[in-house]
Amino acid sequence: METKIVINGQINGNHRLHNAICTSKSRTETAAFYGYRIYFKTKKEAKKALWDAYKYMRAEEPEYAKRGITYLPGEALYYDGSKAELYTD
Repeated sequence: METKIVINGQINGNHRLHNAICTSKSRTETAAFYGYRIYFKTKKEAKKALWDAYKYMRAEEPEYAKRGITYLPGEALYYDGSKAELYTD
């Protein structure tokens, strides 16, 4: 079942989430207002991409991670004023 992660919010945060979530197994489309839609073949791949992005962002910005990065397991990743939410078709 194809699954997508929709990123929207502030421009800088959107780009940061997009760069952290994209993998070689994903397909990206741009959305309105500098947003993105990232498609994965399975829900498992999408969940793993969110988790890996969270770990990457936490390692890159340890001070900011304490207050500005929120991960809801298997559902969403929030960074600054942007959010990446998982949807299944």
